Amino acid sequence: MFGSGITFSGLGSGIDTASLVARLVQLEGLRKAQLESKKEIAQDKQKAVSKLETLVKALQTKTEGMSSTSEFLKLKGSASREGVLSFQVASTAVQGSHTIEVQQLAAYDRWAFDAVVDPDADLAGGPGEQITFTAGGTNYAVSIDPSASSLKEIASAINDQAEADVSASVVNVGTNSAPSWKLVVASKDSGEAGRITGLASTISGLSIDGTSPAPGAGTPVSTNNLTVGTNAIALVDGLLVERDTNEFEGVLEGVTFTAQSADVGNPVDISIEPDNAAIKSGLKEFVAAYNEIIKYVNEQNKYSEDDGAGGALFGDSTVSLVRSRIRDSLFNVPLATVQADTEGYSTLGLVGIGVEKDGTLKIDESKLDEKITANVGALANLFTDDDGAAGVDTGLAAQLTSAIDSLVDRGVGPNGEGLKSMFGAKNDSLTAQISELDKRIAEEETRLDKYEETMRLRFANLESVMAQLNAQSSALGALR
Repeated sequence: MFGSGITFSGLGSGIDTASLVARLVQLEGLRKAQLESKKEIAQDKQKAVSKLETLVKALQTKTEGMSSTSEFLKLKGSASREGVLSFQVASTAVQGSHTIEVQQLAAYDRWAFDAVVDPDADLAGGPGEQITFTAGGTNYAVSIDPSASSLKEIASAINDQAEADVSASVVNVGTNSAPSWKLVVASKDSGEAGRITGLASTISGLSIDGTSPAPGAGTPVSTNNLTVGTNAIALVDGLLVERDTNEFEGVLEGVTFTAQSADVGNPVDISIEPDNAAIKSGLKEFVAAYNEIIKYVNEQNKYSEDDGAGGALFGDSTVSLVRSRIRDSLFNVPLATVQADTEGYSTLGLVGIGVEKDGTLKIDESKLDEKITANVGALANLFTDDDGAAGVDTGLAAQLTSAIDSLVDRGVGPNGEGLKSMFGAKNDSLTAQISELDKRIAEEETRLDKYEETMRLRFANLESVMAQLNAQSSALGALR
């Protein structure tokens, strides 16, 4: 409270009026305390709703990853031998076997200029001298300053102007006592598309004209082309495939393999099959996410005479709605579906996922292992829905995803505006309630400030009157 700046100590009346005013203000402030208590309750509810929404969205993430067969059936690949290629298997891969023969690895184009003795000596004889070449579809003409034309400086100039496509370096191919320095220009892209063409020098002290006859022919070839940019080549299921790099993507659906070494005539057999351990791990994560929600809902609805309500959402329809939606989507299996099931894959209980007394799920691992091994495709059908038809989701994960979507995302209304989800509407309602309580609390604080001011003035006046009366009484006593 702000007060008026008036102080009194009860000297006139003998009463502790300061404590009395404080007590009166405290009693008058009961209504404010009640409002603050209501605000705290609303804030606790808002936090509880937010946590419940977080748990529901965590389950939504798990179920979305199990709603289609390609996502549910985690796949793994195995190879008949190692060292020839490595590969990764995506969820879009198709089960089956393939043969891959790596015939050639991708190579980078590399060129070396004729050697010089001193890499620090200027080579250019005059202005206008340059090195020209084409790489990455770009024509380069690197002009060299005669005063900065050592082999090292030329390499630096090439790197400055053509760093996107090539890299230049200086290498000593001789010995320390008899050095022989070469300028090497290498493509940054492998394969035929990365080749460097038209490499030439007009620098008087630097040439690239080393040639020798090709084996078995009289045609001169450049000995300065250290390695030729070539594509990687592989024979995949009898089909010849080339790539600029050693990575082969888009050849086999959902499978990317990288050539590691060429082994002509010795294909590698690879097989793509369900990864049972990963499938089981995914089911465990799904069960854990589901149980987190059920445990939280149970905690909110708990009540005891000693401790009272278990949570801020005790008796709130939000928790009961969430529980019923997710539970119904998993356990309302049509009787006809169960009756038509001859293998035991139509309900969670049949595949080893049972329900505890508190509503949580528990996995019978040995039974689940048996079902995965016996017919993993039938297990996938229990959870997935691949037709994508609206309103007819058949898989449990697909049905649960749809149920959660109705809680966290209401879509778009006819006017194009987003509709409020259940959690969004609840949060907005609590936010409005808290805002209104803040307003009323502020009004109460203003009223109490004025009330305290009034009480202080009244008791200050009382003290003044009492002091005057006491003075008059003392004066009369002195006249006797």
